[in-house]
Amino acid sequence: MHLFKAVLVIVVSLFFTAWLRPFYDDRLVTMEMLSLIVCFLTFFFGSMLLSDGKCVDNEEILCVIAQWLVILINAGCVLFLGINFGSNWFTEKRDLVKKYFRVCKMKMRCCFVDNGNDKSVMQRRESYVEMNDDGFDDDDFTSGIGNVKHIGGDDECHQL
Repeated sequence: MHLFKAVLVIVVSLFFTAWLRPFYDDRLVTMEMLSLIVCFLTFFFGSMLLSDGKCVDNEEILCVIAQWLVILINAGCVLFLGINFGSNWFTEKRDLVKKYFRVCKMKMRCCFVDNGNDKSVMQRRESYVEMNDDGFDDDDFTSGIGNVKHIGGDDECHQL
């Protein structure tokens, strides 16, 4: 009984959508009516399959074909409406999408710009500390370092 109430609500919604045309764009009215028709067909075939004793008890070929028909109609409608809605949304929001892409491009500038040609791109910081290896001998590796335990900090080790 609840299924028939749902079908009645869908038919009434379909009637008022066709009569009042609540959207300015005809494509939106067409998409709304298509989705309501698919809902009606889904509930109609569902009620037919549930109320028929042959379909509930055993799997007849007509019932299986009706089930697959409902599945294919719903999948096709979802695919069509998704593609249509997505293309309309991107058409309306084209400037917004371009703006966000530009912001992302500026934030990720290192990924889009060749670092060798553009000097304004932040590059790796150069080290100002040079290690002096002149004080090391091959025989005595501690020569020239001084007293490592010295607290004053005037030898080479503490000046780094």
